[in-house]
Amino acid sequence: MYGLQPVAVVVVMMPVMMVVPAIRHAIVVVIVMMIVPLPATILDILITLNITAGLGILITTMFVPRALDFAAFPSMLLITTLFRLAINISVTRLILYLINISEPPKPD
Repeated sequence: MYGLQPVAVVVVMMPVMMVVPAIRHAIVVVIVMMIVPLPATILDILITLNITAGLGILITTMFVPRALDFAAFPSMLLITTLFRLAINISVTRLILYLINISEPPKPD
């Protein structure tokens, strides 16, 4: 197979196999965030984490000498976009819930 030994193939594939469970867990967490209502404190922490991750990705892409050195960029971009979508859904749910609670009951 193009002169590669089987050991080299295993060594090359090892980081990919270790990343796949992390991606699966991240997607499950994003879906749970969309379904389960989160308190405001946790949403504040997640928004801070979101901004930090965005800045980290931006700085990484600016200082990577070659594009292939940051080959995980498309998957990271997809996961962070889903994370931002889940945060937007959770914040919207919290706002609508708080508005619904604060309205006085209408007299019949």
